[in-house]
Amino acid sequence: MISLLNFLNIEFAHHDALEDAIAAAKVVHHACEKTGLSIEDWLQRVEQPIGGSSKIKQEGNPEGPLYGENLVFTGALFLPRKDAAKIAAEDAKLGHSEQRLGFAGAMYVFPIEVMLIGQKKARELLLTGKLIDGKEAERIGLVNRAVPADKLEAETRKLAQSMTLLPRDGIAIGKACARLAYDSMGLSSAFGQGYLGHTLFTNVRYEPGEFNFLKRRRDVGVREAVKERDARYKGLIP
Repeated sequence: MISLLNFLNIEFAHHDALEDAIAAAKVVHHACEKTGLSIEDWLQRVEQPIGGSSKIKQEGNPEGPLYGENLVFTGALFLPRKDAAKIAAEDAKLGHSEQRLGFAGAMYVFPIEVMLIGQKKARELLLTGKLIDGKEAERIGLVNRAVPADKLEAETRKLAQSMTLLPRDGIAIGKACARLAYDSMGLSSAFGQGYLGHTLFTNVRYEPGEFNFLKRRRDVGVREAVKERDARYKGLIP
C-alpha cells in the first residue's frame, strides 16, 4: 500500500485507520480517473482473474536463491491467522527469515505466536530465522492442517465454503466478539510493541564483524546479500 501511495504522490499518516480509509478512497478515485471505469466497473473487474487466468505463472530465475521454493512472504509472518483457520501445503516453507536482518524478535504478532506454539518454539523461530514445512507447522499448531500441494487450493476452497454457510450477520458478530476476546487477553497490544521494536531496529548499531545485510545489499545486490546472510547458518540449524 505504501509503495502505491508514494507512486501516486498521495500523502497519509500510516497506521491510522481514518487516514488509511481516506488514502484507499483516493486510490480508487485515481483508478477511476486513469482508466475511465466507474466504481461499479471496478467492483466487477476485481472479481475477474488477472490476465484472464486464475493462476499467475512465472518461471523466475533458476539461478536465484529462492528458485523452486514455496515461501510465505510476510512482515514477521503477519498472517491473519488469529481470525481464520489455516491450511498449508505439506511442502510449503514458513518462517521468520526477515529476522535474519537482525530483528531478533522485533515483530508485531509475537504474543499471538506464543499463544499458538509456545514461548520456546516461537523464540527459536525468531532467533534463527529457520524455515519449517507445512507438516511441522501443523504439528506445532502454527497452521490447522497440512495437505499435499496439488490439493491445497481445493481444500482451502472447501474450508472457506464451509464457513460461508453461516449467516453473514452471524459471521460479523462472531468476528467482533473474537476481537473483544483478543483484546481481553492483551493480544491487540502486540502492535504497540511491534511499532516500538521496528523503530528501535532502524537505529541498530552494528559492532565490527557483525553481518550488516543492508550494507551488503548496497554493495553486492539483494541476491548475493541473501546468499551471504543464509550461508552463515549452514550446518547450525537442522
